[in-house]
Amino acid sequence: PNVNLKHLDLSFNAFDALPICKEFGNMSQLKFLGLSTTHLEKSTVLPIAHLNISKVLLVLGEHYGDKEDPEGLQNFNTESLHIVFPTSKEFNFILDVSVRTVANLELSNIKCVLEDNECSYFLNILAKLQTNPKLSSLTLNNIETTWNSFIRILQLVWHTTVRYFSISNVKLQGQLDFRDFDYSGTSLKALSVHQVVSDVFNFPQRDIYEIF
Repeated sequence: PNVNLKHLDLSFNAFDALPICKEFGNMSQLKFLGLSTTHLEKSTVLPIAHLNISKVLLVLGEHYGDKEDPEGLQNFNTESLHIVFPTSKEFNFILDVSVRTVANLELSNIKCVLEDNECSYFLNILAKLQTNPKLSSLTLNNIETTWNSFIRILQLVWHTTVRYFSISNVKLQGQLDFRDFDYSGTSLKALSVHQVVSDVFNFPQRDIYEIF
């Protein structure tokens, strides 16, 4: 490959494994890298672990999650990481997204609507973000969940190091029963929520006002 490349985008392709070979390690000028895979392993990232890449886009295929390595992201060395999860699956992944070098994290396609799950897998992933003091910006795109889980997501991020939190394209269902939001101890400077659709038409506004 051309070692002078600064932008390489292989995302949104049907790769079973990460399309990374040892020659990628020679791309010292690389600033953007787009990748796709249905099977992510920590060891496959080793050839580029020494590169300081400004932004990595990782698209996980529709069959991702059948055999998952929770540490699959930990060899990436990047300041900005965007992960696109499968669109049609309930979120039951255990991938650790708290990469130590990442200051800007973006997660797309979060679907957790099963009541017995209560979005626990995604909440567990967010909880691990507290281990990364460098993280300052978090963006969530394309979320489908319940009102209660949505507020739990807000509450959890509230107590991380995140300063800028943006949420867009949200579809909410069910009633809101969550109460006693804890506003103490936050680093947040800006919170933006865009394009929210609720499937509940009879919704007491006071329930929202009690949170916000």
